Amino acid sequence: MLTSLTDIPTGTTGLDKTWGAIARAGAAQSLWYLRSDLLALLADHRGEVDARKDLETITQMFRGLVPASLLSSGRKPRN
Repeated sequence: MLTSLTDIPTGTTGLDKTWGAIARAGAAQSLWYLRSDLLALLADHRGEVDARKDLETITQMFRGLVPASLLSSGRKPRN
């Protein structure tokens, strides 16, 4: 998660807060709930589409660490 923030310029609003929260998180569950903050920061810097792609990669790293029900998007595929 921290690696995804390395290209965001110092001084960007929310960067220090998000970086610190991720660095201090003591468990996978704590990191899981920081994904929305991370997504918002990435979207502001890279755009929504690229931010969601990055977050999907990060989300898959939680497989086996959080309940499987949290990993499903809840969205049904379009026909």
